Amino acid sequence: MQVRRCGFTLIELLVVSAIIAILASLLLPSLARAKRTADLAVCKNNLRQIGLGLRMYIGDHHNFPLVSAAWNVHWTDLLEPYTGAKWPVQTANAQFTEIPRPSIYHCPGYARISGHYLRAAALSGFSGSYAYNVAGIGGPDLPLGLGYGDTASTAPSQFYRTPLAENLVRNPSDMIAFGDSPLTLFPASTKALGVPLLEQGITTSTYSALVPGTPFAKTALSKRHYPNWNILFVDGHVESGKARAFFDHSRNEVLRRWNRDNEPHREFLN
Repeated sequence: MQVRRCGFTLIELLVVSAIIAILASLLLPSLARAKRTADLAVCKNNLRQIGLGLRMYIGDHHNFPLVSAAWNVHWTDLLEPYTGAKWPVQTANAQFTEIPRPSIYHCPGYARISGHYLRAAALSGFSGSYAYNVAGIGGPDLPLGLGYGDTASTAPSQFYRTPLAENLVRNPSDMIAFGDSPLTLFPASTKALGVPLLEQGITTSTYSALVPGTPFAKTALSKRHYPNWNILFVDGHVESGKARAFFDHSRNEVLRRWNRDNEPHREFLN
C-alpha cells in the first residue's frame, strides 16, 4: 500500500509567506504606536515625580533651583535629596561609557534616538531627556524663567547667583517648569542631543520644537513619543499635547506660560 505524504507546494508556501508579510506590515505600525503611547505614559510619570521633588524643594527653600554654569550647579543636584535620583551620565568619549540606568530622568522614547546623557561644567554640556525653563522668553540677559534670580531686585552681576523666590511666580498653574528636551544634532555624528534649556524650543529656530530646523530633527522626534510632548508646570501638574500647545510663539496665551510674570513679552522673541 502506497502512503501519500501531504505537504505545501511552492506556490502555497509563497502565498502563505505573502499573507504573513501583509499581516506584519499592518500590525507593526500599530505596535509602534502602542509602544510610543506607553513611553509617553512613562515619561509623564517621570515628570510627575520630578514635580513632587520640585514642590518639596520649594516648600523647604521657598525658591526655585538655581542654574549656574560657572559653579557647575544644576537643578538635578538640588532636587536629588527630594527625588533620590541622579542624572544618568553617558560620555561622548568612546574610551569610557557609563550606561544610563532607568530613572526618573531617563525617558524610554529618548533612548530610541541614541541620545547622549552629558554632564559637564558648561551648561551646554548638560543634556538628556528633560530640560528646565531657565530663562523664559527674556533669555539670560533679562531672564523671565525659573533658573536665575530676579533682575528687578538684584544687581546684574548677582542674579546668576541668587535663586528666584517662590512668590515671584505669578501663576504657578500656568508656568512651565520642565519638559521633554528640544533636540539638536550632536556635532560630527548622527546622534541627537537634548537641549538643556527648555525655552530654546520656543525662542531659537535651531532648536525649534514647533518646526524642527532639519530633516534629522524631524526623524529624531518621530522616534520619541512624537507628536506629543510632556510638560511639567510649577504647581506639579503635567500636560501632554502637540508641540503647538506649548511652543507656538504666535499665540500670547502660549508665551505667557514661559514667564514668571505671566505676560507674553513678545518683544523679546528673536
